[in-house]
This record gives sequence, C-alpha cells and structure tokens, in this order.
Amino acid sequence: MGNKLLFGLSANPPHEGHRQLLVAVVGALAARGVPLAELVLMPVYQRHQTGDIDKGALSANYEERVAWCWGLAEAVAEEIDADGVLIGVSQLERGLALARGGPNYTVETLAHLQAEGPTDQWFVLLSSDLVSGAEPEIGRWYETTRLPQLATVVVCVRPGYPVNERFLAEWGGNGRYLLLDDLPPLPAIASRALRARLAAGECGADLARAGLVPWAVAQRMDEALRRQ
Repeated sequence: MGNKLLFGLSANPPHEGHRQLLVAVVGALAARGVPLAELVLMPVYQRHQTGDIDKGALSANYEERVAWCWGLAEAVAEEIDADGVLIGVSQLERGLALARGGPNYTVETLAHLQAEGPTDQWFVLLSSDLVSGAEPEIGRWYETTRLPQLATVVVCVRPGYPVNERFLAEWGGNGRYLLLDDLPPLPAIASRALRARLAAGECGADLARAGLVPWAVAQRMDEALRRQ
C-alpha cells in the first residue's frame, strides 16, 4: 500500500540522464506532498509505433535490457536510499505481450498493476514531448482516455517541448496529472549515440568514465560483452 511510480523505458541502454531524472523526480514528488513507497522500472518488451518518429527495433535483447535496468535501479537507490523508496524492475510487459501475441499497451500494464494492488496509488512518469504540440502524441495511444483514470500522470517538462495544457486538462481531468516544471537541467544523452560507441568498440567502463552511464549499468554491459 502506498504511492508507486511507474517508469517505462526502452533501456537500450539506460544512461546517466535516466539516473538523474529519477533522482530528481523522487525529490520533486516528495516536495509536492507525494512521497513514494516504490519506484518500478518497466523495460519495454516489444516496441510499437504510435508517433511520427520511427525509433526502430530494440537492438539489445530483453534479458540484457532487464539487467541494465537493475544497474540503473542500483545507481538510483544509492542516492535515494535515505528516502525509504523501494526500487525494482518489473518484467510484467513480457508476460502481457506474449499473452497478446504482440506489443502490449500502457493501459493494460496499469490495469494489471491496479488489479494486483487495488489499494495502491499509481503514478506514471511521462515526458512533455508526449503532451506537446497542437495534436499531442499521447492522444494517439491505445485507449488513451483510460490512462489518467488508472494512474496520476506525472509530466516531466523538457526544454523545447512546452505542454499543451488545454489538452492535458481535458485529457487528464479532475487533476489527475502533475507537472514537474522545476527539475534541474539534465544531460543531453542519446541511447542511439551510446549504441554507436559500443558498436565502434568501446565498453561500458569507457562510457561510465565519460559520465554517460552509471557504473552499475556499465558493469552489466561489460558482463554481456564478455559473454559474446
């Protein structure tokens, strides 16, 4: 029982920007009177395309990405342990996708989580690029109007992606969203660029020394490289 935050990510790979974001979000929610009991990292099992930008297939296999998420969880926990927040990695989306026979949807994930713990208060972390522009991308998500009914939407405001507040008010309704517009600047790190560096022969430790990935993630990257 308690407040739980769901953070879905490709983890392809997770990086220092993710770590700093999660640490900042936990603190920002506590400052707004929403202390978290648990932070759940949810690596995507199978990607489906809803927006205009084709992100392509997930290059790393699911087991590797799950391991990298555990590295990210370890790195975040080192900073917020004093706040008493449990951090874990869920593989729920693999089971849901396999049962469906294709990519699952966020509303299905949240509905399943709600059924498991009906007394929990769920929050889901989204970036403001999903609720920006005249026709926000999230409006094209599967059964999108159910999302703010299942969880309070926490919007991390990113530079260059102003929130369409009229859309958000109509879509979220009844205050089922929170805007985090006072987070500290985050490093501009692209997972695609990290994958290119790994493909060019760098290892996880190289990326960690450059301040691009947490050391706990780098260690799991290098373990995967040694198995190849």
